[in-house]
Amino acid sequence: MNTLAIVDLILLGLLMLGLGCSIDYEQFKQKFRKPIGISIGLFSQFIAMPAVTFGIAKWLLDGEPLLQVALVLIGCCPGGALSNILSFFFGADLPLSLAMTTASSVLAIGMLPLNIYLYITLTGLGSAIKIDFAGIMMSVAVIIVGTFVGIFVRSKSTTWAVRCGKIGGFAGVLLVLIGFVANAKSQTPIWAQDTKTYMAAFLTTLIGLIVGLTFSLLARLQKPSCVAISIETSIQNKIIAIAIIGISFPTQADKDVANSIPLVYSLFATIINVIWALVAWKIGFTTNDSKLSLWELLTNAKSEPSISTDANGEPSNEAISDAPSANNTELEELEAGQKQFEKDSNTDRESESGMCASPLHKHGPPGRA
Repeated sequence: MNTLAIVDLILLGLLMLGLGCSIDYEQFKQKFRKPIGISIGLFSQFIAMPAVTFGIAKWLLDGEPLLQVALVLIGCCPGGALSNILSFFFGADLPLSLAMTTASSVLAIGMLPLNIYLYITLTGLGSAIKIDFAGIMMSVAVIIVGTFVGIFVRSKSTTWAVRCGKIGGFAGVLLVLIGFVANAKSQTPIWAQDTKTYMAAFLTTLIGLIVGLTFSLLARLQKPSCVAISIETSIQNKIIAIAIIGISFPTQADKDVANSIPLVYSLFATIINVIWALVAWKIGFTTNDSKLSLWELLTNAKSEPSISTDANGEPSNEAISDAPSANNTELEELEAGQKQFEKDSNTDRESESGMCASPLHKHGPPGRA
């Protein structure tokens, strides 16, 4: 593994640490008590997506084995961290998104090598390429450890959770910048690819979004959960694909050619899913207020994770608020209870005296029109 791949893995771990700090353990456990959403996400990622990418590779990238293998690697990878970021900012089901990312990372320990064997080795697609499974396990381990350490940090200290969240956000920006800079210096930059390469990457992320959204809507999940699943399916972890390519491909020239696929895919995945997240927010599919401006949304992003909602956009019974949210809710309930008590008291006095006891009563004393 080269130095750049190691840096990518370290930054990936920091990013997952920061994202893990945005959810507490109780919320994380709640998603596994009713695992329908996670199950749909895992099916979409490990059953549907490898088959989709294999079909697209055979159709659009025929005669380009390096690109074919790279595209199938994308389809075999677990969910990417960008899905968690979009779920956080736009109000999709962040606990479900993080739970799916972690669950897919755990399951990838078995499913990633299996799908690589089925779609690359068994089909002969990568007969000239050696796949190093140690690199696969290392990437998966970084995602798992980073997320669970973040959850642990939040459970111990909200102050440190906020600090780690900022570090994670910085790491995410660096990951994007490093990927594009490295590609720009290569012989195959993303702006000089064949049209078929762009089409293959575009269709992969678009079909992934449609698959995840369709399955979750058919299961009648809550709207924020549908958005989270669709984004999670559409955004596969390009860092893992790049790490595998860096370890497995024989020459630097081959690596540069193959790396163009995950980078172009990442570009389209970002554009398509940002647009979809904006649309979902504006049509009321997320928990964020659709009346906010985009600037207000981004500058006032809530520190607590998104809560699940029912079909009408109201908080569901299974949603668990964190401490700040719980305090706000309790305050609102106290204020509402006080108002109701005052109203009941006024009503009792009215019934006893036969006249309005409150000067704020909009109808005035009895007997007046």
